[in-house]
Amino acid sequence: MNLKGRIFLNTGKLNLAKDIFSEVLKLEENNVEAEFGLAELDIASGRVITAENRYENVLLVSPESRKALLSLVLINDNAGNLQKAEFYLRQALKYYSDNPFVRFTAADHFHKTNNIDESLYHLKTALFLQPDFLEASILLCEIYMKEKKYNEITKEIEKILSNYDDEFILWYLLGRA
Repeated sequence: MNLKGRIFLNTGKLNLAKDIFSEVLKLEENNVEAEFGLAELDIASGRVITAENRYENVLLVSPESRKALLSLVLINDNAGNLQKAEFYLRQALKYYSDNPFVRFTAADHFHKTNNIDESLYHLKTALFLQPDFLEASILLCEIYMKEKKYNEITKEIEKILSNYDDEFILWYLLGRA
């Protein structure tokens, strides 16, 4: 049923997706995948607080849920609740310190809070774990641009350009550097 709900969600049949996910939760109260589906529907409908509550409910059932933790980081970062975002981020880092996307999310969060040293630490860790992580390389270059470290930008882009030579942002950053 969750798969069917996902298909409806991804094809824009939101009411049908909501009906399916709600039915799953009637049958199985703590079904994490159905909660995720309803949370995504809530976000799509602008009900961010309801989505946040759903993700928090998931953590009651599955406290180490990477998806719920990172979703709560993003929701709170976007709402300006940076301390709350960092609380969830620290939990995600505790459980998933070896995950490049968790490290990238940490870097993005700390970039938003102007903690550049912490951001750079997590970016470099993400790129160590996954050297061809495009988004991490782009954020790293953006930080280097602000710090006027143009040689560092050139080095970073040259490392990944052969894998992403069709990414215009890399050419743009390289040209600016």
